[in-house]
Amino acid sequence: MKNFALKIIYLNVIVAISAGLFTAGLCNLFELEKGLLYGVFSALATFSIYNLQRLYKVIDLSQTPWLKWVKQNQKLIFILSLASGIGAFWVLINVIQLWDKRAWLLIITSSIVSVFYVLKIGGKNIRSIPFLKIHAIAFTWLIVVCVFPHFVERGVLPSVSSIAFVYCFLIAVTIPFDIRDLKYDEDYHNTIPQLVGAWWAKIIALTLFCISVFFFWLSFGDDLMFAPILLAFATVLLLLALLNKEPSDMYCAGAIDGAIGIVGLGFLLC
Repeated sequence: MKNFALKIIYLNVIVAISAGLFTAGLCNLFELEKGLLYGVFSALATFSIYNLQRLYKVIDLSQTPWLKWVKQNQKLIFILSLASGIGAFWVLINVIQLWDKRAWLLIITSSIVSVFYVLKIGGKNIRSIPFLKIHAIAFTWLIVVCVFPHFVERGVLPSVSSIAFVYCFLIAVTIPFDIRDLKYDEDYHNTIPQLVGAWWAKIIALTLFCISVFFFWLSFGDDLMFAPILLAFATVLLLLALLNKEPSDMYCAGAIDGAIGIVGLGFLLC
């Protein structure tokens, strides 16, 4: 059972489903008509991009158990990633007007960040630029799960408090992954755990999560008191509080990524 769970995690199934649920849930809070379609697009795009990124990483890097598994299953992962990418594009052209240049600009921008997060130019990629790694991840997610759907249907950006909620939340749930990667990241990455240590990084994650809940309240008011949303937020808070100095893939990419989906599900039930 554990081996099967790890394979699901290594294939980025959990993070893809969670991205889809979080997107659809936010769209429900925003009262967007095509929320479920945006959720499907987010899930398919996340699955494709995350797996393609790891396929690229194994070219010159395979020291982690995750990347070793990817290296052993490259053909399957590539086929699934390609199919998922085609599916994401098909959904995209059904929710966006082909002549909507500003909407396409949002998607192209997030795609460029995703590509150059791992693709090196002059020996460097976005991931290797000091202080930028975690913000590149949060920025890409912010565009796909929040800004893009709202802009396409409403023609305007979401409120500042909504953007702040999503961004702070994403940074908070990404910090555990940087703690996990302490033994792999180069010193020049200057991630939060590298700068302040794992314990203080955990405190920062908890603080940012609490700030994100405050911004959620500013954005959606009484929805915060809806029982499924409270339970979902409590789940994330508990997982961050129980975070240790050497979290496993199962804890980060399983439990914490899964909790993002639980939050999205809470939004959907609202």
